[in-house]
Amino acid sequence: MSLSTTTIAFQNNPPMVQPERAWEIIEKLFSHLKLNGVFDRIAGLVLGKHEKFNDNGTGKQPIDILLEVIKNLTFPILINYDCC
Repeated sequence: MSLSTTTIAFQNNPPMVQPERAWEIIEKLFSHLKLNGVFDRIAGLVLGKHEKFNDNGTGKQPIDILLEVIKNLTFPILINYDCC
């Protein structure tokens, strides 16, 4: 596929806007990573900012959810990393 074809395809199909992420979805994703042993194999974790995170009035932040899921695992976590 040539560059011009890719550009035209992109213009006809603009990228989707990322929807809000409710805390339940974030918890499900973290749990999936834990069940698959990802947290047992990493040396550290970078948890970025998510401007569309929706706590649905619970007051929970992604780090709170992560700590609930991983419980006794210990590895360094860098939170609120802003890559922009």
